[in-house]
Amino acid sequence: MGLGRSSSLRRRASATTPANVLTTQCAAFPLKPFLRPCFDRSTGRARLLPTMQATLQRGIEMAAGNVPEDLAPDQAGILELGEPEVWERHRDARRIIKNFLSFSLAEVAGKLFRFVAVIYLVRVISVTGFGRLSFAQAVTANFVLFVGLGLDVLGAREIASRPEASARYIGMIVTMQAAAALCAYGALFLFVRSEVSGQIAELVLVYGMTVFLVALGVDWAAVGLEHGEIVAKWRILGHVSYLLLMLALVKGSDDLVRVPAIEIATTGIAVAGILFSVRRISGGISMSWPSREWARTLRHALPLAVSGVAITLYYTVDRLMLGLMHGPRSVAMYEASYKVILVFSMFGTVLLRSVLPSLSKLHATGKKDDFAKLVAAGAGLAFSGMVPTAILVAAAAGPAMTIVMGSAYASAAPVLGVLIWSAAILLVSTNFGTALVASGHQLSHTYAVTAGLVVNVILNVILIPRAGAVGAAVATVGADVVIVALAWLFLATQYTTVPVLRDAWRPVLSGAAMVVAVLFFGRHYWPAGVAAGVIVYATAMTLCGWRQSLEFQALRACFVRRAA
Repeated sequence: MGLGRSSSLRRRASATTPANVLTTQCAAFPLKPFLRPCFDRSTGRARLLPTMQATLQRGIEMAAGNVPEDLAPDQAGILELGEPEVWERHRDARRIIKNFLSFSLAEVAGKLFRFVAVIYLVRVISVTGFGRLSFAQAVTANFVLFVGLGLDVLGAREIASRPEASARYIGMIVTMQAAAALCAYGALFLFVRSEVSGQIAELVLVYGMTVFLVALGVDWAAVGLEHGEIVAKWRILGHVSYLLLMLALVKGSDDLVRVPAIEIATTGIAVAGILFSVRRISGGISMSWPSREWARTLRHALPLAVSGVAITLYYTVDRLMLGLMHGPRSVAMYEASYKVILVFSMFGTVLLRSVLPSLSKLHATGKKDDFAKLVAAGAGLAFSGMVPTAILVAAAAGPAMTIVMGSAYASAAPVLGVLIWSAAILLVSTNFGTALVASGHQLSHTYAVTAGLVVNVILNVILIPRAGAVGAAVATVGADVVIVALAWLFLATQYTTVPVLRDAWRPVLSGAAMVVAVLFFGRHYWPAGVAAGVIVYATAMTLCGWRQSLEFQALRACFVRRAA
């Protein structure tokens, strides 16, 4: 029944007109600003600029020097909205942008509401209390990772390749994760009884219920089915509820246990909404029980599970080691800085969810050139955008921490100045990691992340006793460099070369000039240094010929027509 319904939906979708496709895909988002009138000077006729959804792939093709045959020489860069073949050709590009906008909306809104909640929280509870919360979250995260088992990423990839089997695949993975959640919470309970006591034990046990929410969460299925708007809607509702309940129920350190309780309740709202929505779209969810297919699925997911364990340890080992070697206060300083950079690093998750289905399809059809161009454009945009962002945040770290987190966290400014570079590297690394998973080389991604984890632990052992939270931040950045280098190398040697180094020199050189400007003009007044740095970076990128880079051409084709 579920499969027949899915086939019917696909037949109806293929019969829609281009205008209906545009109306349907844009229903949830105000994309009219991207449809601005322009004029062809050679004919005097009014045209519409192509939507950002319709032209990402076209921009990549044109950046490589391949002007599509359906464009006349004097019309390069202008697409008629009524051409059915153009809409059909760029279906994948439109889906990427649609999903990117959906997930971006959810992530931006979520991080905004959560960030406001954190700002409120650090002002009403003590630094020690905030450190205890962070430590409890870090402990819980190490048990949560045994629930996912890599099944979420594998499920998104398989559903994107075979949507007709979505109902069966979703049911099987949810059942497997639910069984794992029961085991994980039992292990967590035994750990708390033997190793933790007092208020931290209560916090860990409440946070531990996250394992059941992870088991029932089917965001990955919405990713594979390319219905990001479902995730956006329900996640935003959960984030808004979290903020409102936090403001209403948490008034001081005595209410500390209410924080994880609010987290569980509001996340549960979002998980339930997404689950029922995905069930409706897929035509039902067919639950399954232990079988040979379970064993086969686990075998394919094992590299992703190991990678997930390594990633979770990678992002929690700093706080765990700081808590053991420097106490809750150092954990609080590190965590406060980390909350700030989450505003930037969230786009790594958005990027993975948005691009994974399209990369999986390109791999399945053997289009390695398009695959490499898409990865290169994403990595180039991330690098070009995050270099100036990291410089500005590092330059204004002191005032930023005081304004955002309060004077009690002013000493965390050096930590933020270092950690922001982790966010910059993460966005570039995500492109290569996603490409490895989409091309079936998830084991190589596991190797890269595991190597980064080992480097992170070694550097933490060396640097934390000497520099505390700043040392932990330096260790994270050093390990990030190892991961991005290995991921790019594995992708180049095992699948296809991604040409990113040919354009990387521009943001590096422009960033160096920006640092000089920030230091010179910001000696006495930091906003002047920030303004001067932005101007110098933009000017340097222009002089270095950024207009010829792959990422610029992709962006240009999304918004602006070529000159007639």
